[in-house]
Amino acid sequence: MKLSLRTKLVAVLVVAPVLLLLVAIGVIWTLDYRQRVAEQGGMFRSESIQVSRSLRLAVERSIGSLNDLLSLGGVAALLESEEDPQLDLSSEAWKVRMRQIDSVWPSLRLDSPQVQSVLNNPLAARLRDFGRKNWIFAEVIVAGRGGKLVSATSRPSDYDQSNETWWREGMRLSRGEAFLEGFHYDESAGVLALDIALPIVPEASGAAIGVLKAVVNVSTLLASVTVLSMANDAQAEVIGKDGTVLLQLSDKSFVPTGDKISAEAVSHLQPDSPGWFIGPLNGNAKSMVGFSSVAILGLFGLDQQIYGDPLYVIVHSPASTILAPLRHRAAVLAIAGTLIILACLGLVIYLAERMILAPLKTLSGAAEAMAATVIPSRKSARTGKEILDPETALAGVDAIKTGDEMEAFAQDFSAMSAKLLRYQEDLKTELAAKTAEIQSDLDMARDFQQAFLPRDYPRVPTHVDEGRFTLNFHHIYRAALSVSGDFFDVIKLNDHCAGVLIADVMGHGTRSALVTAILRTLLHGLARTGEDPGLFLSLLNHHFHDTMKRTDQVIFVSACFVVFDTRHGTVRCASAGHPSPLMANRRTGEVQPVYKDLKKNPALGLLPEASYQVFCNELREHDIYLLFTDGVEEAMNEKDEYYGMERLQRAMSGNLNLDIGDLTEAIVDDILKFSGNQALADDLCLVTAEAVLNEPARSGSPQTPPREFRRAAGS
Repeated sequence: MKLSLRTKLVAVLVVAPVLLLLVAIGVIWTLDYRQRVAEQGGMFRSESIQVSRSLRLAVERSIGSLNDLLSLGGVAALLESEEDPQLDLSSEAWKVRMRQIDSVWPSLRLDSPQVQSVLNNPLAARLRDFGRKNWIFAEVIVAGRGGKLVSATSRPSDYDQSNETWWREGMRLSRGEAFLEGFHYDESAGVLALDIALPIVPEASGAAIGVLKAVVNVSTLLASVTVLSMANDAQAEVIGKDGTVLLQLSDKSFVPTGDKISAEAVSHLQPDSPGWFIGPLNGNAKSMVGFSSVAILGLFGLDQQIYGDPLYVIVHSPASTILAPLRHRAAVLAIAGTLIILACLGLVIYLAERMILAPLKTLSGAAEAMAATVIPSRKSARTGKEILDPETALAGVDAIKTGDEMEAFAQDFSAMSAKLLRYQEDLKTELAAKTAEIQSDLDMARDFQQAFLPRDYPRVPTHVDEGRFTLNFHHIYRAALSVSGDFFDVIKLNDHCAGVLIADVMGHGTRSALVTAILRTLLHGLARTGEDPGLFLSLLNHHFHDTMKRTDQVIFVSACFVVFDTRHGTVRCASAGHPSPLMANRRTGEVQPVYKDLKKNPALGLLPEASYQVFCNELREHDIYLLFTDGVEEAMNEKDEYYGMERLQRAMSGNLNLDIGDLTEAIVDDILKFSGNQALADDLCLVTAEAVLNEPARSGSPQTPPREFRRAAGS
């Protein structure tokens, strides 16, 4: 598809500013993006640090409250009063008793003695009083030596606590230390819990006599944590080191389900350095994430530090929300830039149309008008409209007044075109004269060539008693151009012999026609040797080669010479690289070539000396011989198929009932029918000879030339 100049100009005017706009938007977006993500990342990082500290302080306050209970509440003394110091914890009876109570514990009624012994004792009363003052604790229990449940603010799910991690860890701790475990759903308390276990150590002893466990209600704990002060759509979560979501600080009803953040997000978390990143938390959507490590699970030591696997507080929000202002600014910039580009484009196109495109259109029309003087078309290839005549088109060019280089170009074009028109008219006149002269020469050459062809067929034999047969001849001669390279002649060699020569000069046109004139001259000079066709062609080749050698031209001629002897009833034939004549008999209907294999019989003019093989046949009554040039075989149709020897033999065989004149014309009609609308590319020359048995009544005047010959002779 070809684009017009206007289309190309508009494309350039659009592409350049659009590319500039895209680059500007890209640069602004990059700078804004870096500034925005750095700013928001810092804010999310600060928020995660703030949440981590607030959560840590809330846990430490809870541990401090429990230490106050142990040191000021007399818990150790009350525990000692509730337990039998003489009890042998290693006895089998005690273990059996523990297992029995633990197995029925879940099914016991609240008013059963075993349950009441745990819920209604002085230590349990002290624990309930503590729980009312510190509502952050959902449940407080005390387990003594051996893991036996001693006191509780509400009935726990198990009686035997010896297999619980918090009890075993707590029994190994010293006064002032604590063990923190969580986060999990506590069934007895019915809350999301953080368990804090502290050893109960009497003042007089350094070993723990029991463990106090406080179940911290995480929802109540988070009420004291400052969360999400910077963004309404941001979320804060506590994440384990493996990426498990332990807490959602913005959802007080959250229960851990084991969900995890992506491995890519976990890889960004660093325990020693708070930070931020942009990446997928879950799924493919990216989030802005600020993170900070926090230690709230594990061993709370005497140095007030918690030793355990670090947890992470992450504060995050969808990246699309963070980048929304950037997208808005980019959209505004794109719309504003597009409007400005369109306005400028309209103005530039208007000016270009007036100052450049319109003059160029006029010049283009004038150029087409000039081209139409030599191109046979009156339709514009560009617009499809009628092309203006040159004078009108040049008048439009003269009217271009832009006051710049375009006007100067138009003036130069007009002057050049006017001069060219004058030169063209002179050239047309001269060319017409030359063409007429050349055509006149060609007509004269055609007349000369027609004059070289036989005007009368010779009478052979001269007298009926000089031969058994009389020869009848007919020919058709069609030139592809005004003049032809095909040639034939019928020569009377003596009273009872006639020779027929048919030749085809390489190429077409004037040069080939001139060679035929040379051949005719040589032919009649060698006629005395014609009774031997092989010798005749050898001499003709020698003289023709000698003549062409003087011209430094390489020209060769295929030729066939056939001698008919009516006295002895023979036919002798020699060929110089020419197609074989066809031999047919009216009675038998048989059609066959005179010779099939022709070897070492070169065309005339190729070699200075050459010998030619002679083929002999008997001359019979009703024998017909057809000599032709290769234009017959090589005639082509619209499918690029050749007429060929087989079609020629069929055409001859199918028309043997006609006299030789009609037979020859029927063959030519078949060739023309086969070719259809395809013009003949080569000359056609056909010569027919028939042997007729002599009868006294048939002797008379010489043969009458065929109709075509008569027309040529009369023209």
